Amino acid sequence: MGVALYVALEREIDGLDSFMGGKALANAPVDDTEENNLTDVAINLGVKPLHEFHSADPEQIIGFMFDGDPADAPESIRRMAPAIEWFPASEGLATARALLDYLQTNPDFIPTSEKDRIRYAPGWNLQEGVEIDLQDIVRILEQAKAEGVRWYLGIDC
Repeated sequence: MGVALYVALEREIDGLDSFMGGKALANAPVDDTEENNLTDVAINLGVKPLHEFHSADPEQIIGFMFDGDPADAPESIRRMAPAIEWFPASEGLATARALLDYLQTNPDFIPTSEKDRIRYAPGWNLQEGVEIDLQDIVRILEQAKAEGVRWYLGIDC
């Protein structure tokens, strides 16, 4: 199954399909110990790195911490879960657009490992997948901005 990133909206927007694949972006290099990482690119472009938009529903966090129904978790665990942090769509849009523009002008920036080619499909390209995920984020956040809806970048494990 694997890890995927997704856009969580503060509320539903009529007519908006907020689905995105998110697996390529979740596997993109972001750690500053990795070459060609998106965090350094974002900083150099003067936008907030994508990982700074991460948040989670407290019930989801409690579910990870407590093996069972989050509603049955002890109060001590419930208090440890932070509140959701919502972000203005305009901020995420600036980051996603800047990263997408950068990748489109640097088509070989993110290498695809042989392990990834085997895992996903022959001919699969990690950078192309990341660009598709960023296009989805732009599409979703454009609508969110127009509707005044805040968001966060979630992680699905």
